[in-house]
Amino acid sequence: MISKILINIIGEPRKYIWGNANSILNHIIKNNESNYIFDIVIHTSYNYEVSQKRNLNENIWLNCDNENKLREILKDCYSILSNNINIIIENIDFDIGKPYWSKNIIYFFRQFRIYNLIPNINEYDIIISCRNDIAFSQNIDLNTINNNLYSLTGSSGGYKGYGNQDYDYCFIYKKEIYKLLYKCIDYLWLYKDNKFYLRKQQCYITPIFEKREPYLEKEYYDNLGKKYAIDILDKNNNMKKSLHLCEIIINHLTNFLVENDCNFDTYTFQKFTRRLYRYYETKQCDCGKLKMLTKEKCDLCNI
Repeated sequence: MISKILINIIGEPRKYIWGNANSILNHIIKNNESNYIFDIVIHTSYNYEVSQKRNLNENIWLNCDNENKLREILKDCYSILSNNINIIIENIDFDIGKPYWSKNIIYFFRQFRIYNLIPNINEYDIIISCRNDIAFSQNIDLNTINNNLYSLTGSSGGYKGYGNQDYDYCFIYKKEIYKLLYKCIDYLWLYKDNKFYLRKQQCYITPIFEKREPYLEKEYYDNLGKKYAIDILDKNNNMKKSLHLCEIIINHLTNFLVENDCNFDTYTFQKFTRRLYRYYETKQCDCGKLKMLTKEKCDLCNI
């Protein structure tokens, strides 16, 4: 029996969606299509959420005249992946009662909303949730996916305590793990009127990773937790120097997983290179799509 796969493509619309679509096609779908049926859900926003980290002047955004035009562009772009595409355009944000410098945590919130909005979510055997500006470079064999949450981390940058890696690139998990991710976010955050609010019981806890590395020692996280406990109460501190809000979710999530006999797995795909398209130099191809200068031909038209 052929299994069903759901690919969640997440993020505000960027110019790199065509490269993202081709990357998913070449490195996920083509080498798994004999065993799986793929459906696509795109969760994006029409109005950009400006943060201290990003601004609207950067040349990365895909600007559209209206939501209908955005929907047409997304459908045209990602139709190469599946005949079943569900596009959700929904502006979401969060409020912690003080300024905050980054919007990366919305990556988790979009997965939460998809779980709510897709009525047949339990029909899917495996779920892939990835950013819309990620570039895969190696084939992913979905037959290797077991009862863990697999995190394909970024190639550089990110959180000091997590091996200088970003954990908002790509998650792969089975439907049972998706339910745990949903429960974890629901435990920490209250969703109301398109905005997520901190619940009163939110606190810092030490994460439990599958393996221990020097940068994952308990002492580091304990010190980080003490700083967080102080900074979250300081209305004038935007927390940039203490902790990323994504880390709070990850810390709790690792504990949720261990309690259910599974793990937060960063090792299965550790050697797989991933980058964001904005770090590539690009130019406009004659076909109208972005073309990486490091390639001789455009991915779409081979010019």
